[in-house]
Amino acid sequence: MNDVTDPAIEVAISREIGEPKEWTGERLSKVEVLHVAHARNMTGLELCPNLRSLILVGCDVPSVRLVPQLPRLTSLAIEDSSLTDLHGIEDTSVHALELRRNLLEDLSPVGWLPSLESLDVSGNPLNDEALGATLPELRARGIRVTSSDEVDTALTRRMHESGLPYAYYRSTMGHQLSRPGLALTERPERDHPFVGPMELEALLDQSPSAVEALFEDENRMWPPME
Repeated sequence: MNDVTDPAIEVAISREIGEPKEWTGERLSKVEVLHVAHARNMTGLELCPNLRSLILVGCDVPSVRLVPQLPRLTSLAIEDSSLTDLHGIEDTSVHALELRRNLLEDLSPVGWLPSLESLDVSGNPLNDEALGATLPELRARGIRVTSSDEVDTALTRRMHESGLPYAYYRSTMGHQLSRPGLALTERPERDHPFVGPMELEALLDQSPSAVEALFEDENRMWPPME
């Protein structure tokens, strides 16, 4: 039994239950946690109907259209990926959403997700409605919301307006840049250069194309010395 079209999905499932030739409906039904990296096609996830936790890292996953086909899913993490569309998430029972460093602007579908308990959308180019309406409404409902601050979000949006589809975020070590999705790098979760907000703003003022060069600077891969 193997309808998987993406090698990364096959690798992830094989880690849990063995090689594809060993897959059966019974064995697939026992998969409850799946960690997928660098997938370009999500077809195959529906083979695991009892998934409770799904982690997608550095994937080309523009939408969550397959998630409603996983009725038992309660935890969904999509990070360093090309996610732009959340429509369909309202038809799930997801409790925890971790959507760090994607390409999300609109969060309105999340407002219709009654089961939601926590949300992390750090490092996304969120639009005015998301910042001014959706996130405040979620917080008012008692949902634990984590997002980038106003400066970091504004810089992420400004990069997108300049044709640079990057994410700007604050890690535990400092401010960093990332390239969500697989369009610009094979490992989006790695090689995130450090750059302060004032320096990044100056680069965007003077020469937006210079921002791209930061990803090639090996010295930028380490946090700045105090």
